[in-house]
Amino acid sequence: ALTYGALELSPVKGGEIVSFYRVDGDEKWLVIHNIADVEITLPLPDGYANVVYTTHPEAVIKENGVVLPARSSFVLAN
Repeated sequence: ALTYGALELSPVKGGEIVSFYRVDGDEKWLVIHNIADVEITLPLPDGYANVVYTTHPEAVIKENGVVLPARSSFVLAN
């Protein structure tokens, strides 16, 4: 899905957040980039708890959403 999937808008929004879905067949992955120089916590859409990739080991999913350190990225599968 990451290489060949179509891009779709994501409901995940924030000041310095770039977020989108990559969709390919039955796969729909959520990609979130924190381009800020501070850590942020964002709520996640329902069904996205399977971590596929992160650029930072401190990026984690918690009860209230995903915690993204400064300048990090997170990819989640549904």
